[in-house]
Amino acid sequence: GKYPEDIKMVKQQFNAITSAAFYWDGINAKPGIYNFEQADKLVSFGEKNKMFILAQGIIWHHLIPEWIFENKDSNTTTRDTLLMRLRNYIFAVMRRYKGRINAWIVANEALENNGELRKTKWQQIIGDDYLEKAFEYAHEADPNAKLYYNDYDLWMPAKRLAMIKLIQDFKSKGVHIDGIGIQGHWSLNYPSLDEVEKTLIAFSKLGVKVMISELDVSVLPKPGHHQGAEITDSFKQSKALDPYPYSLPDSMRNKLAGWYAKIFSLFYKYRNEITGITFWGANDRESWRNDWPVKGRTDYPMLFDRNNRPKPAFYAVIKQAEKIARDTFYLDPENASVHGNGKSPSSPAKSLPDSVWGKPGITILYKRGIIVRGEFAVFPGTHSAPTIVGAYGKGDKPVFIKSINLDSAKYWVNESGHIWKCIKNLKAT
Repeated sequence: GKYPEDIKMVKQQFNAITSAAFYWDGINAKPGIYNFEQADKLVSFGEKNKMFILAQGIIWHHLIPEWIFENKDSNTTTRDTLLMRLRNYIFAVMRRYKGRINAWIVANEALENNGELRKTKWQQIIGDDYLEKAFEYAHEADPNAKLYYNDYDLWMPAKRLAMIKLIQDFKSKGVHIDGIGIQGHWSLNYPSLDEVEKTLIAFSKLGVKVMISELDVSVLPKPGHHQGAEITDSFKQSKALDPYPYSLPDSMRNKLAGWYAKIFSLFYKYRNEITGITFWGANDRESWRNDWPVKGRTDYPMLFDRNNRPKPAFYAVIKQAEKIARDTFYLDPENASVHGNGKSPSSPAKSLPDSVWGKPGITILYKRGIIVRGEFAVFPGTHSAPTIVGAYGKGDKPVFIKSINLDSAKYWVNESGHIWKCIKNLKAT
């Protein structure tokens, strides 16, 4: 790469990867010609370094070559032709990487902030069902692929409601969708974390996964009342909008750290609902926020500075990770031993503290990788439901459950590819 030191840092500090390599204009810029060079490199790098690979952007209103929407006379093509091109592209890309991509963002930024469907060429030519068709084709191309919708400003009430209705509509029609990507192109003290929390709560009730798909936090003034993350937004450069062209004062570095701490405190609270967090850039130098929405500014939105040195914001995030480790206990039901409080299963503790059972926010990690939280604990005895072995108790010897009434289950836990019903306040039978 251009900066080998960036690659070294990414390998050391990150366990997930994404890029613009899957956008249509990079792979299929001309009819019948496919160029997978950049996508191949991304996937190979991710596999070699055992990273979670997120493939961005099959349908978007940017980075789509014009020929997609035109016939041979350069006039607008028909619905059927555009659907055929969409299906062909999805099949070509998804089948090439079948079984190698952890999650696909099938559609990106199709909603306006007022909740209306964006008036794109996709919508104008195909109709309002173009999103359904994209997800149908993607599921057909790879039935095992995890399929996501991705958008910004989903914390806004009108857009949140539109997203909820879209998922509910998909489910009522049997359209397969696995999750929602919440973009986090935010700024200091923006947006309201109360509204973000409302979104996390609302989406968690939809039966889909939630990921924070694009996270960065600008420290620069917003031009006017600008909000959102529309890539075409552009404002004139000025000294007032670029106050830190050479370095960021310590006071601002600490403010950034404080805001990241608040963000990740919220993420920690909903860690059972959030499946992953992707930073939109590895360091300040490479961040798109340097050129958006004002070109040529110097921004500092990431955890690492321009020389890949960790900033105070990095350590603020690490504190939350340490909190997770501190509140994690490793339980081995087969020999009734407890490994833990943030330690690996190879370092068993003598007992599980009484204070753990029934305490919200505690994680108990079953040795097969099933994670349970709070006042309940249910573990699969085999990989075939409904045979379930549970544990609930105090001290050295948790009480093991061999018979559980699944009808009394309150909600689901979905980890490691298995779904298990969980019974709150589980008691021995």
